[in-house]
Amino acid sequence: MTGVNDQEREDGSTLLQLQTMKVANPKRKGSAIRAVGMWDPGSTLSFITFALAKELKIEGVPVELEICTVCGKITKINSKKYSIYLIDTNGQDVQIEVLGIETISTDVEAIDLTEIKKMFNSKEAIEIESPKSGSVGLLIGFSYAAFHPAKIEEVGHLLLMKNRFGNIIAGSHPSVIETTKKVVKHATVLHSSGSFEEFQSIESLGVACSPKCGGCRCGRCQTGGKNMTIVEEKEYELIKQGLSFNEATGKWRANYPYVVDPRYLPESRKFAYATLMSTEKRLAKNPLYADTYRSQIADMLKRGVARKVSDKELQEYTGTKFYISHHDVMNPRSVSTPMRVVFNSSARTKGGMSLNDCLAKGPCLLNELLGILMRFRQERFAFIGDVSKMFHSIEIPVHDQMTHLFFWRDMQLNKNPETFAMTALNMGDKPASAIAQTALRMTAEEAAENFPEASKMIKKNSYMDDIPASTESRNLG
Repeated sequence: MTGVNDQEREDGSTLLQLQTMKVANPKRKGSAIRAVGMWDPGSTLSFITFALAKELKIEGVPVELEICTVCGKITKINSKKYSIYLIDTNGQDVQIEVLGIETISTDVEAIDLTEIKKMFNSKEAIEIESPKSGSVGLLIGFSYAAFHPAKIEEVGHLLLMKNRFGNIIAGSHPSVIETTKKVVKHATVLHSSGSFEEFQSIESLGVACSPKCGGCRCGRCQTGGKNMTIVEEKEYELIKQGLSFNEATGKWRANYPYVVDPRYLPESRKFAYATLMSTEKRLAKNPLYADTYRSQIADMLKRGVARKVSDKELQEYTGTKFYISHHDVMNPRSVSTPMRVVFNSSARTKGGMSLNDCLAKGPCLLNELLGILMRFRQERFAFIGDVSKMFHSIEIPVHDQMTHLFFWRDMQLNKNPETFAMTALNMGDKPASAIAQTALRMTAEEAAENFPEASKMIKKNSYMDDIPASTESRNLG
């Protein structure tokens, strides 16, 4: 019984991540209203109360939910899946998908933050207003991790946090008394119509991760021969949600899985320019390496995996702009490519973050090498397939291109460098491997009906961009 009382005291001294923000019906953006939202990094689903959905006058897609409350009561309800807009402090809107439920938490009681704000040195704490008394209308899960608040200052376990929607204070402190409690513990999507047909997602808010593998629904099997941690499963969901197929180009398009808002990236032009000059100085000592470097970047531009960005576009673009450095990596053992161009997304400016610091890595989805080699030797006829330019076969949207800017002047040291942008997945990015493997698996799954054997072979035998396998007959191979 002592443990229960200790838990109650602990919960009562912890401020939840509550934030008042503007929400709107996508069809009526001009009629935005203010609502209290709860940021829950332990949830992969997001919710809206029916009352708030009614107030926004939004229509949804029917879906059946099984709700388990914190007291253990399980209830099936007819719900809906909605799309809503969140509007940030700059007036920009982002669209999220939420599931309707009756109640998210107990009512919010206004907390006087006057003394608590004085604990922080940052002036941004002064601007914070505690949510007014009322109900929580939204719960936003970790599938929208890039929108979640990030820590900017801490006092013990009490955090000053910031996101694109403003600042909040969350965490624990003896002087804090929080009475708001979450009502929903588990939610299961049992059935829905439209594009959600036959979809099932098991959710445990901050308690457990099920299915444990993230790729199936039994909770026991492994994705790519690897078990996933809770964090990896959530990152895997972010990566899958960010992938869409571009019918016009016949390629996958990947939105990068940000876990820290890229708006917090530091200014990086000077660092990128300094690295360029250092690389040019080194390459100038070896004409062969210099020509190889120039030809590799020229090839990237020719294949359309990088493009020139005009001064006008840079001036007119209002989103985050971030320059990454590039340099040469020597490989003397290779006759065909003794040197490669590498874009360094892990490079940090002094006192700042790198691009990779803002990105989720995702799980390792590589199949077990021993199993691949055994299947390769299993049948009479063996062969090896290769996915040409695997990473560069995946497009990235403009907002991600603008966080992959780089300088180049074709080794003409008397010219001012011009700005270019990557338009395809960059091998140096932390989630690049997981994105590429996920896109390959999704391709195999979509082709399963017409090419069942090939689909099965790709999913079981692929190892990054190589697909070694064997068949019982030459024709089948």
